[in-house]
Amino acid sequence: MNGSDGSQRVQGDFSQFNGYLFESLFEQNEIDNPESQVLKHCKYKNVDTFLEENSFYKDKFSVYSNNIRSLPNKWNDFLENINDFMSGNFKFSIVCLQEVWNIPQTFNPVLPGYKPLMYKTRDQTGQNSNAGGGVGVFIDDKYDSEMIDKFSLFIPRVFESVTVRINISKNKFIIVCNIYRPNTGPQAGVKIFNEYLVDLLLRINNDPTLKYYDDLILTGDFNIDLLKANTHQDSGKYLDILLENHIFPTISKPTRISQNSASLIDHLNVKNITDSARSGVILDSLSDHCPIFYLSCINQPKSQNKPSKPKTRLINENTNFKFQTLLSEQNWDLIMNENRPNQAFPSFFGNVKTCYEESFPFINRSSTVKTSPINPWMTPGLLKSRKTKQHLYSRKSLHPTAHNINAFNNYVKLYKKFM
Repeated sequence: MNGSDGSQRVQGDFSQFNGYLFESLFEQNEIDNPESQVLKHCKYKNVDTFLEENSFYKDKFSVYSNNIRSLPNKWNDFLENINDFMSGNFKFSIVCLQEVWNIPQTFNPVLPGYKPLMYKTRDQTGQNSNAGGGVGVFIDDKYDSEMIDKFSLFIPRVFESVTVRINISKNKFIIVCNIYRPNTGPQAGVKIFNEYLVDLLLRINNDPTLKYYDDLILTGDFNIDLLKANTHQDSGKYLDILLENHIFPTISKPTRISQNSASLIDHLNVKNITDSARSGVILDSLSDHCPIFYLSCINQPKSQNKPSKPKTRLINENTNFKFQTLLSEQNWDLIMNENRPNQAFPSFFGNVKTCYEESFPFINRSSTVKTSPINPWMTPGLLKSRKTKQHLYSRKSLHPTAHNINAFNNYVKLYKKFM
């Protein structure tokens, strides 16, 4: 059965799935070109196999992308996910997230070793916890980078994106567009999305400065199933747009897998694919979308700064007492007498935040990625249990039998009791 976006419902074992559709896009006598080779080598990985096989790329430019379905709700799991890679001495150059939903004022998404989150959301107040959509990127702090506002097209529920420029040397830079196409018709149809995509690429390629990029990468959750590009007209048009601009897909495996369906809706499209570049799909239970990655052969710049020590809030009996004292000394009369909630809440939150910042200062934490997890409550036993959970998820995803599904679900219930 095919959905309106060309999604495919299939049954069976996905571990041996091959991306023949994409290899057939290129002429037989060109099958050894970089574009075909990166598709041929696109594989499913767990974190352990990724680290074992890709140590060569640890000093190269790399991309990680995932639809996280609420960054605030998945934050702790996301931190541990990234920490799994960093504990193996691998740090992605850019981490692209879709469906971050919202960024509340009380939420401080600090990813150690990365610059502050660059993001766009539907709800700019941060108060709607179920806003849906939204995109964000973390960029390795060794890079000089910036968001390009004029190319960060954000039309809620139609075309949501953040576009960044990342300088890889004095005169070389890469443009990365992190894109989310909501699958909520009729305003979010593939046809209208394609029209905006054509316009975006045209404007980038005609920009007097940015048109000299060394590479252009489009990644994200497009909700366009490339497995059906040859039978679904608008999905096929999307692929035509990429190829007409010499942009090539690098992911050939399904990225959203359930017991009865598999679709390739998370894409990582690259203009200048380098020799020996690699791509793949990470089997992880962070959300119902598998993370995807691309590893180039472009060298990372040498860090000019010493790695900053991780920081944590100083919280103890004394700081707690100070916080309570400062709160008790605040004058709440204006807030209590304000009948308009939209006016009262910012004032209330501002007072609490000021007291919080003054009472609980940041201090340096003496630890390293290799010797301790990002979340302090992750004991060695929980870390081992998390590895088991990942292993069971990989087995369930590639071999979705009733036994494997039940084994994973039962273990997750047990795991959550100890978290």
